[in-house]
Amino acid sequence: MPRPVLTAGLQPTLDTLQTGDVLLYRTRDWGASFNSYMQRSKWSHVAVIVRCSEELSSASDVFPSDYANPIGNRLTVFEAVPIRGVSLFPMEHRLARTVKSIGNLAVRRRKGPPLSDGQQAALEKFVREVKGRNLEVASSDMVRACLGRACGTSCVRNSGEDWEAFFCSELTGESLQQLGVLREEGVNSNDFLPASFASASREDAHSLDHNCLDGTSYGDEEYLIRRGGGPLVAELKRIKQQLKQEAKQQRRGRPPPAQETEGRV
Repeated sequence: MPRPVLTAGLQPTLDTLQTGDVLLYRTRDWGASFNSYMQRSKWSHVAVIVRCSEELSSASDVFPSDYANPIGNRLTVFEAVPIRGVSLFPMEHRLARTVKSIGNLAVRRRKGPPLSDGQQAALEKFVREVKGRNLEVASSDMVRACLGRACGTSCVRNSGEDWEAFFCSELTGESLQQLGVLREEGVNSNDFLPASFASASREDAHSLDHNCLDGTSYGDEEYLIRRGGGPLVAELKRIKQQLKQEAKQQRRGRPPPAQETEGRV
């Protein structure tokens, strides 16, 4: 039986997301279809939630220049994407601007003790260090990760890893390792695929669930968007139109109207 789409509105949903939660995407492009086919999975992209410290969220250089964060949004999504590479985005604006391309979007929530200040600081240090690195595309690391998943064991694995470039699931895996919720010993972040973060992969040796450190686990997928629909979509489209209007007025040299998103996460 398919899991239901969340019925809460956008803001109540965002309020419940925390650092270390994982977002699973299936986008509508041909590349996503190919990616899903190669993994034998319905998911094509993965990212991690970071609820930033005030210091990180207010830094002038942390977000892409066209994703200004004037109201200090602290809820962000950290992902490796085409053209931009490794990037941190204000989550509400990122979802609004990409909503048309999203077919399915689900969250797996981290369960366990509250994160310490040290864990949060370690993740934010990693974000600052690798932000702007290139997206890794069609690399030998990705091929080995796919082959390892296909054989169903650890028969094919990457012998090492580096931080020069990342594919999306490698970045998410490394982020969770830096956060201290995912095992590092004997586990390379570049052996993770988007499918590795799905609850359907729980029994796989190189999956999120199989490699959580003691005390940490992840819930099943909760759908935020399903088949391009759900209660969040209309709100995201409204925000997207608002952002377009504000951008147009700024290009004309006029200040935008008071932001309706004031007070959002």
